[in-house]
Amino acid sequence: MMNRTRTIHLVLNHPFMIPGDAAPLPGGDYAVTIEEERLDQLSFEAWKRTGTWIVVRGTGAMAGRVELRPVTVEDLDHIVATDNTTRDLTRNGEAAPVPLEDEE
Repeated sequence: MMNRTRTIHLVLNHPFMIPGDAAPLPGGDYAVTIEEERLDQLSFEAWKRTGTWIVVRGTGAMAGRVELRPVTVEDLDHIVATDNTTRDLTRNGEAAPVPLEDEE
């Protein structure tokens, strides 16, 4: 099977939590890496998502450290929706939508 990896960029204006993490992450620019495998047994081209990770860069004493933290599509949708709701309530900034569908 053939695999592909895509990266999308996410801009969040407010701190957010990834389920399972102990502490919130600050708002900012994040990369989201999506890995997919091609489904070869079909008569048309189709891809199955095999993993999604948010790239978290260290700060302060952890500067230079990069972690890939697993996240679900549902978690990403919730993070973006919460950031948008907070923005609407405070009228500060904007959150970029997460393009989770193929952009081909």
